[in-house]
Amino acid sequence: MSLRLYWPVVLALLAIFLQPFGRVVELPVLVMALVGLHDVIRNTGSIRMQRSFKILSALFLCFWLPALFSLPDAVHFEKSFATWLGILRFYLAGIFILSRLGTPESIRAIVGGIAFIALFWAVDNIFQAVTGFDFFGRPPVKGRIPGIFGDSPRSGWMLIPIAFVSALYFWQQFRRPLALVFTVVVFIAIILSGDRGAIIAVFWAVSALALFGFILGHRVRLKNLLIGIGVVAVACVSAFQVPQVAERFEKTTAVLEGGGYEAWDKATSRRLTLWSTAVKIVADNPTNGVGVRGFRYAYPDYAPDGDRYVDGGVGAYHAHQIVIELLADTGILGLVGYIIALGIFVWLAREATERKNLLALGYLASVVGVLMPLNSHLSFYSSYWAQACWFLFAATIAAVFYEKRDVERAGV
Repeated sequence: MSLRLYWPVVLALLAIFLQPFGRVVELPVLVMALVGLHDVIRNTGSIRMQRSFKILSALFLCFWLPALFSLPDAVHFEKSFATWLGILRFYLAGIFILSRLGTPESIRAIVGGIAFIALFWAVDNIFQAVTGFDFFGRPPVKGRIPGIFGDSPRSGWMLIPIAFVSALYFWQQFRRPLALVFTVVVFIAIILSGDRGAIIAVFWAVSALALFGFILGHRVRLKNLLIGIGVVAVACVSAFQVPQVAERFEKTTAVLEGGGYEAWDKATSRRLTLWSTAVKIVADNPTNGVGVRGFRYAYPDYAPDGDRYVDGGVGAYHAHQIVIELLADTGILGLVGYIIALGIFVWLAREATERKNLLALGYLASVVGVLMPLNSHLSFYSSYWAQACWFLFAATIAAVFYEKRDVERAGV
């Protein structure tokens, strides 16, 4: 790969690799955004004529416009306005990905880099579980195995956007035993994280991959099915040897034996209490919500007495469920945008299957894991998760269309 293609790849990979290290990740994202702004102004490579640019723009507007319309009734205008304005950097960074990383060579280089980042994160998780410390000498926190993410127990979720395209890359590029080891290691790391939402996301993503395979005409052989079952069994047995993981899931199952609302509320870390209050917020602010990232400031006014989330005049940071979060923050307008966005991804999945583009389908499996409503989630508008999501979305679009640079023939 030429030097002209090399530096954008390194910059994009830094925007992923530095995610566990706090605000420093904003530096490569800022550079990507500035280059993306330059490219769209200068129309580098006729980017504004490309279908990929139009799709990214439509997808971005699905979430950015509801955030804009939430501002007039935002309970914390400064926070909501800053978040709304800050989202633009992810859109411009996405343009950078389309304009600078939209060739087969750069797409493969990015996926290769992502695969080794995923492997590094996963091995660090396992190392911490086995030795009691990660590569940087930090112990587990709050009964969780966060690995390289230090005090923030979100390593399982942060692997979701990159895990499945990485797995397909290993299966394409290396011998089956090595690819199988990679898959087992990453799956073990996600279980070790103790994040039940991330584990459920794996289920939805794998289901999406199975559906894509069925559409492409791939039939699962008995041998491969047994291998898949073996991967799951080995990963689960290995993970449950770690006391933090075993204790966390034992508590969940023990609580559920009691049945009833209280049992389920306790088993879900009081999510039912949280969602009940969120529903009241939505009912009182149905059209445009309380403003993006305004949930915690509105929460105390709707919470019952003694609510564990209320502390110091603020409540829970977010709703821990993407549909409820969008409804609470941006109202019905946000829900409509979310549904349109899902439609765009369905269309992209059709394009990817028609082109038999396996790497794009790997990204799309992660999209399913990230956006599937039947789960609990990280906050979609938080800076760290928004960055991971928008990188995933832009990389997905670039991968779908990398076979054609999309300076398209008239009428397409």
